[in-house]
Amino acid sequence: MTPLDNQTLENSISPMSKDHLRSIGGWMRFIAIVYIIFSVLGILGAIAGIATNSMAGSEMLPAFAMLGGSIVFLILTGVALYLSVQMLQSANGFRAYAETNNVAMLEKGFVKHRTYLLLMGVLTIIMLILIVISLGTVAKFIPMIMSGALG
Repeated sequence: MTPLDNQTLENSISPMSKDHLRSIGGWMRFIAIVYIIFSVLGILGAIAGIATNSMAGSEMLPAFAMLGGSIVFLILTGVALYLSVQMLQSANGFRAYAETNNVAMLEKGFVKHRTYLLLMGVLTIIMLILIVISLGTVAKFIPMIMSGALG
């Protein structure tokens, strides 16, 4: 039986691991709070954009396109806010476990972190799909660019 097995049997982790959890939790908390602030500011900006751009427009960009862009930005900043809250809750769980030895807090931290990573994975897959679509679209125009037809 290894020392780690002994620690597991005692329903605890090593003091060094607790220190790492406390440190990780602190950095996660800092990053989450900064991103929550950015997200709230972004949401306020998107709401202002919806309020002002829905009535405005120009020859280059009609009002409905500006409104649509503001709505998409509102959705994206809402997702960013949700992810930041998940990270903050995960950090709080990790830090609480390091301080109190309450296993339920560690499990809460892992559950929230799993949700965060799952959503980030889904968003990453969507981003990669959009990049492939964008590259495919640009690739169609390369022959025209090279021949000078677009200039």
